[in-house]
Amino acid sequence: MIKNPGLNPPLRAGHKIWYDSTQENLNTNRILRETVRENVARGRIEGYLPITRDLIIDDSNKKIHKYNREINLVVYELDKIYELLNPKNLLRLKGKLEKALFNIRKDVDLNSESIKVRQKRPHRERALKDKGDQLLLEEKQQLRNIKSTLEAGHKQLQSHLSDINDMRKFGFSVISERKSAVALAPNAYPREFRLNRTKTSMTRSKSLSRSSDLSIFSKPSPTGAYTPDCHKFKIQGERLHEKSLGILREIDDLISEQTVLAQTIVIRVNAAIRRRLAETENLISQVKLSTGHQNQAIRTAKRYRDKTVKCKQMTIGPESINDLLTSEKLYRPMVRNYQNHYGNKTNEIDLLVKAGKGLDSQRHKAEKDLKELEIGKINLQRDKLDKQIASSTDAAILRARRRKVACM
Repeated sequence: MIKNPGLNPPLRAGHKIWYDSTQENLNTNRILRETVRENVARGRIEGYLPITRDLIIDDSNKKIHKYNREINLVVYELDKIYELLNPKNLLRLKGKLEKALFNIRKDVDLNSESIKVRQKRPHRERALKDKGDQLLLEEKQQLRNIKSTLEAGHKQLQSHLSDINDMRKFGFSVISERKSAVALAPNAYPREFRLNRTKTSMTRSKSLSRSSDLSIFSKPSPTGAYTPDCHKFKIQGERLHEKSLGILREIDDLISEQTVLAQTIVIRVNAAIRRRLAETENLISQVKLSTGHQNQAIRTAKRYRDKTVKCKQMTIGPESINDLLTSEKLYRPMVRNYQNHYGNKTNEIDLLVKAGKGLDSQRHKAEKDLKELEIGKINLQRDKLDKQIASSTDAAILRARRRKVACM
């Protein structure tokens, strides 16, 4: 059923522009009221004007205190690494190594001096190379090898010490730069808070060691408490510390091993020279004894020669016939009477000539033996003199080696 349009009142009787302008004014003021209410609520949440300064200062102080705690933790860790890089153990090992090198150089000089002194022995003694000469040459080569090994270790240790010093300089600059950030940290707290805190606070090492905020060491930041330089010093410092421990063990074992080896070589050479000295003294004693027997043999041969000459003289008789007795003559009455019968004769002349020749041969043999004994005596005396000089040389070498080794 259609209503009569004349019975329904119009929805908007006024002009449309007049109506829309009023609605627009109402909406604008409503939005403005909501915006103001929102700003007032936000302002109430963020703080009122009289306490804004305190809140800002408190927020800044909290941020600074957090940063200072992180800086203190970083500095504490870097200080520990800096102390681990203390070169006192390496310097002590360096002194021990230099002492071992000094002793090895003394042994090398002593070996050269021993070889030079042994060259002053007589020609007969140095013509043939004995065990002492061979051991001295072996000692020379082995001591040079030990010296080269220790010098290589010293060079390695010196290079590592240079790296340690460079890293400590770098770490000192990094730690100094980090510490400069907390120079005024205590003044950021109120005086009453600082006084109360110092009465109940723990030591710095305990408080930092109990801190669990170690995440800063995983992410270095140029603007944070843990900078890339700090990270570099921490990583390289730890590596150098581990390397230092390895070098300490390696060089210490090297010094002990090479020192024992050098001492063993020196003792071996001394024992060989001592053995050679004992053998020389034994030979000198035997030569002296043989010289005594040689003198006795010479005297015996001289007596035998003189006796042979005398026997020949007695056998041949005097040179003039006038000096013979009647009983000694070849034509004495008894012989003439014996030869009166046919076929009887004596052989005295042949026997006397044969006896004289036999005595001459014995005399010549005795003189030859005597000459050989004299030559043998001279050889024994020369041998004894050479052995005595060689013994004195080896004794001097042994005394020098004992004295210089005892002074080490």
